[in-house]
Amino acid sequence: MDGLDRFSPARFYARQTAWLVGLAALVFVTFEFTDLDLAISDLFYDATRRKFPLRYSPWIEWPFHEFAKYPVIAIGAGALLGFVASFRFERLRARRWHLLFVALCVGLGPFLIGALKHSSFKHCPYDLERYGGYATYTKLLDPPVPGEKPGGCFPGGHASGGFALMSLYFVWFRTQPVRARRMWLAAFVYGNLLGFSRVLQGAHFVSHHLWTAILVWALCLALYELVLRRVDDRAFAAR
Repeated sequence: MDGLDRFSPARFYARQTAWLVGLAALVFVTFEFTDLDLAISDLFYDATRRKFPLRYSPWIEWPFHEFAKYPVIAIGAGALLGFVASFRFERLRARRWHLLFVALCVGLGPFLIGALKHSSFKHCPYDLERYGGYATYTKLLDPPVPGEKPGGCFPGGHASGGFALMSLYFVWFRTQPVRARRMWLAAFVYGNLLGFSRVLQGAHFVSHHLWTAILVWALCLALYELVLRRVDDRAFAAR
């Protein structure tokens, strides 16, 4: 267990920032300087029928696009209700700010990604000429194509809820580091599972949900500093 005397905010944030910057650099170089996004999406496109066969598949749509968001909603709603209940029930008081932190991450993560997505000009694969649509394919730093309407498809919104569960890492990393790392890994896998289901349907490129992971992770880190870090410091100081 990391006691207060062993915890250095400067080292912690430097380490977190290094991971974030490293992952962002890897994703940027991999997808900006190669055609890997297209190569992966090509695997799930039927050029003969000019469509993504799994776009409306109930085996993808129901479990991954519809049902899979409800556990995230339940966790966020449960955390918010727990925060409210902590003002009445003594046993929840010690976890009050942890509950609020999780609720904020689960609520603001998808909100942030949704706002960015709907204001972007990047198009979904099924809207591209390459895949039977109308739009021109552009990479992250390419400017909008004159005369084309915005695509509203970057970053990947569906994966954001899964990645928002990275907040559970920040709840436990100072008291139960093994559990915290498992929670982070589970959230990363879950977010990628949700994101890749949309790749199968032609609704996103792989890079879309990887950028979502980076942005939501950064948001959780910022909210930890704003909401929870000093609470944890006081809790350790009182021991």
